Amino acid sequence: MKVNCNYGILYIIIYLINRRNILDKTFRIGEIADFFNIPSSTLRYWNDKGVLKSKKNIENNYREYDFMDLIEISDVIFYKTLGIPLKQITSIENMELKEYKELFELHKISLFNELELLNKRIEKLKKHQSAIDEVIRLKDSGIKYGSIDIDTICGFELTEINKISLYISDPSLYIRVHDSDNLKYEKRGIIIESFNNEDIIWKKRTDKYAIFLMKEEVSEKWENNLCEYINKIKEDYNTGKILSRFLCRASENGKIFDFYKCYVEII
Repeated sequence: MKVNCNYGILYIIIYLINRRNILDKTFRIGEIADFFNIPSSTLRYWNDKGVLKSKKNIENNYREYDFMDLIEISDVIFYKTLGIPLKQITSIENMELKEYKELFELHKISLFNELELLNKRIEKLKKHQSAIDEVIRLKDSGIKYGSIDIDTICGFELTEINKISLYISDPSLYIRVHDSDNLKYEKRGIIIESFNNEDIIWKKRTDKYAIFLMKEEVSEKWENNLCEYINKIKEDYNTGKILSRFLCRASENGKIFDFYKCYVEII
């Protein structure tokens, strides 16, 4: 029988009382490891670090565990489930109440900080998942027409640490700005809330955009399908700047591509 240690010492006592007279008997390391569902090596490590104080049988030199050892192991597992480091667990029994309370308070603060970090990571994952979903959706959409939710784009140089940090936090903030009459013209940009006017490389000036998925092969030539789409759009409309917003990088048919959501100004 194995139990989840979070259920508490009551289950341990009930289980072992049914097996033998718990107060008089000792248990081998394999029995304890099997019951708590933890490796024997973990129990040995805890003994070596002084967390447990089980004794060795003088006749066979094997470690044996009695009832109080079971209580100690349960306590160690309890503190481990709280995320308290083994080094601190070792010293807990020597702490006075004030120190004991302070340890838990500091650990609670640490857990809240970890939770905040995890929540930020979850938000990043959600954004990246949304970008992947957008690639899948745009693949089947061809050219669509709609609006854009961006008002301003600022220049982005790789030497600007604050903008690099923004890009790391959310790669989809990165945008390339082209001129539809001269595709060789290109500026790197980023969506940023606080900026200097002289840093602006694009401002929204129309409410209608042609929208499609651009894919660019990650290779020496960096070939893409931008020209193909622009030629189609120009058959019906006058066009201005092209905004290519990075979504993700992925493999397709053995080749690696960067995928961008493109917005072409209809003027």
